[in-house]
Amino acid sequence: MAPDDRNPPPPGEERPTSPQPRELEELVQRTAALARLDLSAAELGELAPQFGRILEQFAVLAQLDVDAVEPMRGRARDADVVRADRPAASLDRRELLERAPEAEDGFYAVPKTVLRPGAGGAGAGQTPDAGEAR
Repeated sequence: MAPDDRNPPPPGEERPTSPQPRELEELVQRTAALARLDLSAAELGELAPQFGRILEQFAVLAQLDVDAVEPMRGRARDADVVRADRPAASLDRRELLERAPEAEDGFYAVPKTVLRPGAGGAGAGQTPDAGEAR
């Protein structure tokens, strides 16, 4: 069965139009750039059709008549598990810092991984230079 046959539109309605393959690839590339991901051509080719199918499902949902549906004011509280909020002993800071690969001024020291665009240094998929500030 073809993917479009799984969820046919109701009688008398047309299926929402899907972006073309090239548009999908551009959309996936822009989304990946926002997430600072580097995608190979193979990954892009695999993800674009999947992304297209997801967008098709959102288009189907957007066509639903929800005028008579009462808006939800928050999630249901029936199944919440509530426990007492009591202070408890925490882990020893000195001991935790001894386990850290690197510590600085009483904190874990980690490489900078997110940089502002145009700030120089590492970009998506790159690591900062050893001499860069943390």
